Amino acid sequence: MPNPKQILKAKQPPLFAFVDETGITKDPKQPKLGLGLLVIDRQPLVINQVLREVFLCAVHDMKAVEERFKFKFTYITHSSLPYYRAIIDILSQYKDHWHFTSIQAKRNRQPFWSQYLLLLTKLLGSADQPLIVLADHLNKPKRSKAGLSSLLNNTPNLINILQIESQGSILLQVADVLLGATAYIKTAGKDQLKREISQRAAELLRIKTGAGIDPIYATPNIYKDNNK
Repeated sequence: MPNPKQILKAKQPPLFAFVDETGITKDPKQPKLGLGLLVIDRQPLVINQVLREVFLCAVHDMKAVEERFKFKFTYITHSSLPYYRAIIDILSQYKDHWHFTSIQAKRNRQPFWSQYLLLLTKLLGSADQPLIVLADHLNKPKRSKAGLSSLLNNTPNLINILQIESQGSILLQVADVLLGATAYIKTAGKDQLKREISQRAAELLRIKTGAGIDPIYATPNIYKDNNK
């Protein structure tokens, strides 16, 4: 009997996918556990490089330490806002080269790790392409027997999976921004800066699903001051 994973892999090459999560703590302000899946369908090297240029520009302008700096939805400030706008604009420019899906569920009495694995299985199973997944690093509780490797046995389209720190991947950081934006807009948060990025991200995702929304506004060139 042919292995379903081998059949899927033979049909098309695997795509890189990036998984981020939110709501893993017991904070009552985060009653839901959410996961976001960013899949790069085409030109991953190009998209990664263009986004990394924004990352390096932000590190330079904000006088940050490259090894410690990262984009994260909860980190949006007045000074960093132009770079988050630039990220959304780049995603808009390459909107036919990626897709994003997310899943949320109320935290239940299950240990967070068990619920995380369950949601991750559903999220990855919703994709119709073979995937190589890079997931934000989470520590598996010592009492939990099942690890991420268990997904390789029950998720046919999952070719391989690895955990990495988000500082090491701009695309994983982008997954965080999109997930945070989609979650924030559902909570009707009051922070104007986060609301702006949430609305821009939501509008872009609607464009991608063919909802006929007008293109997002162009972002001012954040590099212009560096070229003087």
